[in-house]
Amino acid sequence: MAVVEGVAGGLASMATTVVLYPLNLINTRVQARSGRRGTIIAAARDIMRTDGVAGFYAGMGPFILKDGAFSALQFFWKEAALRALVRAGAARTLGTELAAGLLGCAVTNCMTLPL
Repeated sequence: MAVVEGVAGGLASMATTVVLYPLNLINTRVQARSGRRGTIIAAARDIMRTDGVAGFYAGMGPFILKDGAFSALQFFWKEAALRALVRAGAARTLGTELAAGLLGCAVTNCMTLPL
């Protein structure tokens, strides 16, 4: 069922975001120090000193919702396209999987373009 894959994809994306978001935030902080020499360790220390552990997740709410919704839609449409292709007589091959993935990405991007 495409809904199951969509929910699973969305939840997996959200879990990945929770794990990787602090690294993305640290990277952004290092890049924002234009002209000053900044290191990853210095940025992490600054965040911990000023905001504690919660600081590593500052601003994650909208990001996790956007990512989760995008991935859920992408997995849903990929599975829906794959099932439609197989019902139409296509064999389930790598090419069919790739075509379904392309269709899923295209539909999802059209639906979420403003995001």
